[in-house]
Amino acid sequence: MVKKVHLQPYMTCSQLKSHYLCSCDRVESRRWHLLWLVSKNWTIQQASQAVGLNYDYAKDIIKAYNQLGEKAIVNRRRQRTDPPSHALLNREQLAMGWLDIHLHHFIIHSQQYGITQPGGTVFSTRACEVKLASFQLREKEKFLYEYDFSHSPVMGAWRYWWRHLITIEAILTPSLNQTYPICTDGKGVCPPENCGGPWGLVLILGQFKVTWGITIFSTLCVIPN
Repeated sequence: MVKKVHLQPYMTCSQLKSHYLCSCDRVESRRWHLLWLVSKNWTIQQASQAVGLNYDYAKDIIKAYNQLGEKAIVNRRRQRTDPPSHALLNREQLAMGWLDIHLHHFIIHSQQYGITQPGGTVFSTRACEVKLASFQLREKEKFLYEYDFSHSPVMGAWRYWWRHLITIEAILTPSLNQTYPICTDGKGVCPPENCGGPWGLVLILGQFKVTWGITIFSTLCVIPN
């Protein structure tokens, strides 16, 4: 029998739902959504998958809420100062829609650019102060963007949940009547924050089939006569 999750009675189920529906901040809205589902006797695993959050992260939110109440749901990211316009690390230019809450860096011309955080890599150059144009990249040049990484005690090295190889497809003259950045093509929705990397996303979407993996593995192991 699955153990019921305890929530401190700061708010009723209806009040949690109201906060979820009325919140203008997408981070806070997702957290309220999680709490509302848990208040309806959903398990943490069910609720975290429904709102697109990592299981451990969801447990931390519930624990913080039980200790601090509504203060624990506040998105403290909003209290930070926005990076300068056209900076390499500018949340308006991060096409994935993520919120700059995990360790990450860019690797351009063999040098790392990021924001130094406790327990992470120390960067000599802050990404929020670097303009992409300063690299004078040419068309078809590439650089790497790695997001949401931590040190794995098993691997003895950094583990990266998301790795993106970014290609400069073209360098165009900006239009005076166009607001930038602009998305010119794409398919599907972006993975949610804290979903656990590609494998976590696949699990959330219900596309991970154990039987499919076994079939592929057995096919590869067939020994011809």
